[in-house]
Amino acid sequence: MSNQTKFKLISHSLCPYVQRSVITLKEKGIDFERIDLDLANKPEWFLKLSPLGKVPILVVNDAHVLFESNVITEYLNEVTKGDLHSSSPLVKAKHRAWIEFGSSILNDIGGLYNAPDASQYQSKSKVIQNKFKSINQFLETEYENQQGEYFAGDNFSLIDAVYGPIFRYFDTFEAYANLHLFEDLEQINNWREALSKRLSVKQAVRDDYPELLRNFVLKRDSHLASLMSK
Repeated sequence: MSNQTKFKLISHSLCPYVQRSVITLKEKGIDFERIDLDLANKPEWFLKLSPLGKVPILVVNDAHVLFESNVITEYLNEVTKGDLHSSSPLVKAKHRAWIEFGSSILNDIGGLYNAPDASQYQSKSKVIQNKFKSINQFLETEYENQQGEYFAGDNFSLIDAVYGPIFRYFDTFEAYANLHLFEDLEQINNWREALSKRLSVKQAVRDDYPELLRNFVLKRDSHLASLMSK
């Protein structure tokens, strides 16, 4: 990558997909400009850049536009020194599959904070819990004797950049409601704790992220909003 390459990340303060990109940028030591938008009032220049009207958008050298977080993180990984993927094609493919699984969890989280009543809230909680159980089972069998902190050992990888923002949601939710999502999931809990301490993960959001997320949820007529209003 040329030392003159200029990166501009168009983002939103809460978006977990943006956080993936920020974490990758920081892990790779890339200088970048970040511009947070109000997605409720999208400017025309942004709509011209983003075919889907979504963040993140990465603008390279004020000329080339990339959208979709997985595309952005893969590109950043490829054009810089070091590799945040395994060198094994099979392991890399497995990680990419679990990255997609992480995206499905983010959709479920959206369903959780939008669930209008306790019944639907509990139903969404159960779906998320079962997905975390699936990950925990995979980690127990795939990396049975692993002592490392991250998904696949001591080395931080792109899959870790995906799950850091996922776990961050629950750091805020659990201040108001005990979801019991992580009980008896030792591998998940160890991984979650390690990610919460990783500098790139912490720096992917503003210091007022918990307050911003709470206010975001409180605007909804949902069961979680009623719990977080107390």
